[in-house]
Amino acid sequence: MKTEKPRGKERPHTTMIMANSTLEWIAALVVFAVLFAFMWEYHRWRDRPFSLFTANKATAIAASLCFCIALILGPVSRITRRLTRSGLLTRAVRFRRPLACTAAFFMTVHLFLSLLLVEKFDLAYFADHCLSWIFGSLAFGGLLAMWILSYPAAVRRRGIEVWKRAHHMGYIFLTLIVIHIVCLGKVPNWLRWLETLDKPVPPGTTVPSAAIVLTLIVRLVDALGKGKETSQT
Repeated sequence: MKTEKPRGKERPHTTMIMANSTLEWIAALVVFAVLFAFMWEYHRWRDRPFSLFTANKATAIAASLCFCIALILGPVSRITRRLTRSGLLTRAVRFRRPLACTAAFFMTVHLFLSLLLVEKFDLAYFADHCLSWIFGSLAFGGLLAMWILSYPAAVRRRGIEVWKRAHHMGYIFLTLIVIHIVCLGKVPNWLRWLETLDKPVPPGTTVPSAAIVLTLIVRLVDALGKGKETSQT
């Protein structure tokens, strides 16, 4: 099990893990499968029939949730450490890389499925939602870059600093996913559901959007906590 620890003045708990066990990769795939199955069933609650279209949506949402979990593990581990002086969640950080890589892979699947679903996403649709696809493409490009940089050979070629910058920009890529969803015109659907409550659950896009906002809030709390620690030292 290979790990590389940061040098210099960096905190010792920011270990960079560039090798994972087979079980950790399997666990990431299981997490994705559970989230995919949940979102598939979620669309049934919304009276959406099973189709390639709903499978594509479930794929994108499950991948987004995997990415959220990957990014929130670090901040939650640090916050827990500061509050309880316990390293209870430290080991969970090992799952960040498998989860993020799994998210990037299935986001790629989502992209190709979207291009194949011509009856849903024709040229006119892309033209009408060009802004959304620009933000979505930027988010996908960022995820792809993080995926490529998540292997020892890439870190050796590009250096640890490049990997760190890409990792920290993950929160920007999450924000781009939310903007992608908003630009698709989903907010009116959320408001309509709040007014009518015509379905047992809100539109599916509220799930990744809420998860992303939660992840960003936790990251902000973590940053504020680290800033307070620094001012006290």
